Amino acid sequence: MNLFLATGIYEGDKFTDNGLRFMQVSLPATNTKGQNVPVFVVPNKAAGETFDEFQPGVNVLIGGRIYISRQDYMVYIMPTQAVQLSGNVSINKVNLSGRVGAIPEQTRDDLFNFTLICQAPPQQVLGHDGEKGIGFRMTAWGDDAKRLRTRLYVGRGISLEAVMKYNTWTDKEGNTKGSYQYQVRSNMYSLFDKNKEQKDQQLKDQIVTMNNNKELEVRTVEPYQDMVAPRAPIAQVDEDSIPF
Repeated sequence: MNLFLATGIYEGDKFTDNGLRFMQVSLPATNTKGQNVPVFVVPNKAAGETFDEFQPGVNVLIGGRIYISRQDYMVYIMPTQAVQLSGNVSINKVNLSGRVGAIPEQTRDDLFNFTLICQAPPQQVLGHDGEKGIGFRMTAWGDDAKRLRTRLYVGRGISLEAVMKYNTWTDKEGNTKGSYQYQVRSNMYSLFDKNKEQKDQQLKDQIVTMNNNKELEVRTVEPYQDMVAPRAPIAQVDEDSIPF
């Protein structure tokens, strides 16, 4: 799951090389040192009369699903509600639910980075077939960073709320590059599956038995499910060989 709700300034229309038209919206920076976040709204039925209704410069409210284009790696929003005027309200909220896809090497104690993989319905206009997940670069700071560092591992499920941010830099050739990041809101997350300690250490049971000398002794045994014989693999049948 990935859901997006935010307000931003309608900057005008964007046309792709193949003639597709999108609404370009700029979300305000979340702090004085941050940068405005560019997103592009896909015109669909849920969005309503988007392109002919608003003039550039107005503040609009957009809500929908996040898709990342595999061509320009920008964020595109597939609306799930009508685009509407928002006045002076400021919102930047992203709700994500998925599994940890990667945890890179960490360089700071108060910062934790990881990649979250979420599923989304297919969208042909954005080149998303629905089979591959969408990756989100996540950051957590302070106590949340310390807590998630000890509890998250690749493959663990998590549901969270975050803020969308955008960073730019200049490469060696002088070209301006940009990337999106999603900062986890403090204490706004729920973890699924086992904790890291439980995952790394297999649970064992202890039973009391009597030996030949009629003395009680404690033995450690593997969990019951580990003692059950594995199921035989299901045979693969060639339908052409079935005689009817």
